[in-house]
Amino acid sequence: MLTIKFHRSHPEAKIPTKAHDTDAAWDLYACESEIIDVGECVGIRSGLVIEPPIGYFTIIVPRSGLATNHKLIIPNSPCVIDPPYRGELITYMFNLGREVVHIKQGERYAQILLLPIFRSVWDEVHWEELTTTDRGSGGFGSTGR
Repeated sequence: MLTIKFHRSHPEAKIPTKAHDTDAAWDLYACESEIIDVGECVGIRSGLVIEPPIGYFTIIVPRSGLATNHKLIIPNSPCVIDPPYRGELITYMFNLGREVVHIKQGERYAQILLLPIFRSVWDEVHWEELTTTDRGSGGFGSTGR
């Protein structure tokens, strides 16, 4: 089991939780209430500073319920948090809906995932050295599905 070190930078910060042990992501909680007007982008504070284990990084992604029910998106989703970052996790949320959205203190507003960093290098080759596939160079939607 991996350990993610964290610090509460706000007294109302809550530890991320999972509804089920088999869930991929942890829910993040707002440490302060915020109002997101229609067409506005607002930073939602978690009150957490994290340190993922060596060889891992985190990403923040939207909760499907907020996206579906309230049309809230994270403009830079997935939001990559590089391992050496030691600032508070603040997620910017944009309201695409037609109504003001209230994020209450202690409410789940996003999810955070822990992922491995794969070390790799880029190897430039000639076009002929790339593997031939059925799809080839067909553009978006070229599979007809």
